[in-house]
Amino acid sequence: MQSKQTPHFTAGLRRPDWSVCSNVRQLATVVGDGSPSMEGKKAADAERAIRALVEELVVPSNKDAFDIAVCRFDGGRADQLVPIKRASEALADMKSLKLCSGRGGTNIACGLEEAERIVNDRRKSEIREVDPCVLVFSDGQHNTGPRPEPVAERLKGNKVTIVTIAYGGDADEDLLRRLASSPQHSFRCKDGKELRAFLATVGATLSASIPRGIDPKQALSEIEQ
Repeated sequence: MQSKQTPHFTAGLRRPDWSVCSNVRQLATVVGDGSPSMEGKKAADAERAIRALVEELVVPSNKDAFDIAVCRFDGGRADQLVPIKRASEALADMKSLKLCSGRGGTNIACGLEEAERIVNDRRKSEIREVDPCVLVFSDGQHNTGPRPEPVAERLKGNKVTIVTIAYGGDADEDLLRRLASSPQHSFRCKDGKELRAFLATVGATLSASIPRGIDPKQALSEIEQ
């Protein structure tokens, strides 16, 4: 199969006027690969990329309308690194974020299951919000545990937008494309610089779409690549 071309990310999106969409929130959940292959620079770059996303979501013009959760997965389990918080409160947690668990294997299914728990817990509240999004990145192959496709299908059936990122050259792009909400929601980032640019663009895209009445799912699929 032909590999997806390296994405080119749009930037400089116009900041929205949140007065047209008051009291509406959105939850973004980051699901990151924490297996040993991520150790070192790759993990450090990914941690900075997650921070770049949060920094976009906390700009003053957004009026603190975004919430964030961060979890990691390896071969055995998933851990919540940041439980659901307002993005402004979660920003401080980004300084101590530790993506690598030190445990071996890659089980994308358990990462998606953790995201599903986060989304379901949020849905128990009475918060007025647009449909949540889940951002999944992995640098490797799913090699242990149940298949992740059924979990992804449950999330999509529950009106969750799944964006997947193949991080580096060894990621299973075919699988990540199947897990995404559509092929247009699947991206490839060859290194940390591209991942930072991409997650920052996701933040800017979410910021720009909701108050204008644009479907965030559609907007995320239209990030230039």
